[in-house]
Amino acid sequence: GQEVLQSPNGKLSMTFRLTPDGEPTYRLSFDNQLVTETGKLGFYLRDHQHGDLVSGFEQTNVHRSSFDETWT
Repeated sequence: GQEVLQSPNGKLSMTFRLTPDGEPTYRLSFDNQLVTETGKLGFYLRDHQHGDLVSGFEQTNVHRSSFDETWT
């Protein structure tokens, strides 16, 4: 599945999804116009003893929350 995060005014959105290989990806849109093509997220580690963090992920749960805060 995919998840969409939106700015408070709804103009900026980030779509997050995992590929079938478990690679985390994202793309950004502003005012319903694509700003970035799909990009991959992850880390290549210097110590490859346990592997890199670029694939093999699975989404097990989604928790949504929001809050409105004003700083003065």
